[in-house]
Amino acid sequence: LACVRIGEGRIEATDLAQRLTITLPGLDCAPVCVPLKMLRELARNLKGDVCMRTEGQTLIVNESFRLLGLDPAEWPNVDGQPVAWPGHFMLPSKSHWDAVMPAMSPNETWLQLCGVCLDIENRRFVASDGHRLHAVEAQVNAMKPLHKGISRPKAVIIPAPTVKVLHGMLPDQVEGQLRYFGLPPGPSGTPAVSWCLRFTTLTATLTVRVPETADFPDYTQIIPEPSKSTAVTFPRLPLLEAATACRALYTAGKNGNLATSGMTLEPGKDGIKAWAEQPDSGRVERVIPAQGWPADTTPAIGFNSRYLLEALHCLQEEPSERQRRAFV
Repeated sequence: LACVRIGEGRIEATDLAQRLTITLPGLDCAPVCVPLKMLRELARNLKGDVCMRTEGQTLIVNESFRLLGLDPAEWPNVDGQPVAWPGHFMLPSKSHWDAVMPAMSPNETWLQLCGVCLDIENRRFVASDGHRLHAVEAQVNAMKPLHKGISRPKAVIIPAPTVKVLHGMLPDQVEGQLRYFGLPPGPSGTPAVSWCLRFTTLTATLTVRVPETADFPDYTQIIPEPSKSTAVTFPRLPLLEAATACRALYTAGKNGNLATSGMTLEPGKDGIKAWAEQPDSGRVERVIPAQGWPADTTPAIGFNSRYLLEALHCLQEEPSERQRRAFV
């Protein structure tokens, strides 16, 4: 699994959970498996065109370098072909994908949070680590069942390693399909399936198994309804500078807790005051001109300054739209 399979017009890599295939037109040599790390280091030192051919289980590059490989017969193959579901979805632009990634949980034992959820029902890509949630819209076409007794899931989780590979496939247009493998019927005699996702560009195909025991939490319950929330308008740059200053207070302090690094927003006479305080490093205060904070709401609200900073960095500031809104 530390090798890539080269030959027959493509290069392939897999860790058994996911498989990536990249088309290399003109590479019509016999297949061979070579260590990826050695091939990558070699490629970094090559300039100009690269010519590759195989000689038995050896890959010869530019007639100057020889990489000893392994028997391609040992390469793991996938048993059976997944059945495509009618319909597809598109990955968002690279900037929107960058916006959803920071909220993924780094804890690999939390399968339901260590990745990005494709919410088919609500047409969103969603990520959360249990403390904050990032969501972007998803372009999903209608998906209807093919066989009686088999219904598609309302949401599937794209594992974190796959999310990072997809990040490298952007900014190309990436089309996704939900597919399934047929399994022997369960005890009740109903059809059983194993789900997978397939992502394609003009030159690459990525297939990944969907975790079967992970269900993304019902995040819709915590998204505020417009009719029950109040829009407060902040200028983006002053809010970003205030969050940065509050975060720096914890960085400089000896006993600061960077995991929390709290900051407070509270209304004042001249605007919204953003402040943070650390016993060993002092206090930071910034006044931000803002509009819409009603007098009858909570007098002050606390945030994790790191989470707020990452959310603000995800926002794409347009020249004609310099004001951003927060919902209280």
